[in-house]
Amino acid sequence: YPNQPSLIWLGASTRTQKKEPWNGTIPRLTDAVHAHLAVTKPHRIPHVSAVDGLGPFQTSETKQWFNFKFRSDFVHLTVTGHQIVAHLMLHVIMEHFRVACRPHKVRLTRKKTPIFVSQSEIDSYLLSNPYHIVTVQNADKVHRLTASPGWRAMEDVRGKPGFISNNTGDIVVFFLSHKEVDKHCLVGMLHIASLKSYEHMGTMSVEIFRADEANGRCMNTATKERLGSQVIDSLWEHHVSEEEVAEVRFDAARAQAHGSCLLIRVEIIDSVPSRLENKIKLLGLVIY
Repeated sequence: YPNQPSLIWLGASTRTQKKEPWNGTIPRLTDAVHAHLAVTKPHRIPHVSAVDGLGPFQTSETKQWFNFKFRSDFVHLTVTGHQIVAHLMLHVIMEHFRVACRPHKVRLTRKKTPIFVSQSEIDSYLLSNPYHIVTVQNADKVHRLTASPGWRAMEDVRGKPGFISNNTGDIVVFFLSHKEVDKHCLVGMLHIASLKSYEHMGTMSVEIFRADEANGRCMNTATKERLGSQVIDSLWEHHVSEEEVAEVRFDAARAQAHGSCLLIRVEIIDSVPSRLENKIKLLGLVIY
């Protein structure tokens, strides 16, 4: 807007282990850029990643430069690093100006209807301690999921990664330990973000179970108790492809009973009527 300030989010750091910066592989689960995207994307804030602009860092020389010339520790930049990101920001602003000054097609978006949110609902978000579940598996982190072979962490569109399967019957199960349940499952609500589009898409069943925990592992056995469920159709009539967040309610009190852990089971099911394609693309889960 004229005479109004604008906001650009700069990601200039990356959390690494053993001083190993990003080497080009996906996913980048501990990268600050991907942690910040959960905030910037819904608010449509331009996000500039210095790590993406300078990397990947695949040789010992480039890693040495990144660790000791560009940054002084895990989060702070050197004088040279500050000079580089200043030039980077100026370049981004000039590119935006160049694109804005030329004729271009307007990207189609779905018309969204405003919704009323009560103060009690706002309080539940502000006072709760939500847990963000990544949709890919990392050997360095807690064993968070098991999945059918058809599920893959990939970019079906350049720059748009997700956890994807195209096969009915494919299942992925996400786990939360009893300590995580006690700390984070205060509201009894799961937000599951996925791609919705006008072609290729299928239907998924989302179920939430309370289960027993043994030796730090959540037991996916027949004795588990279902606390909530929902069927989500990823195909719609709008001629756009967008991220959509579905809400699945569950009984938080029962989830926290008896030191139980939590299972979130996602299965691609047959659509009605049946379809030739049944793609599901998971983008993230947040549990309250």
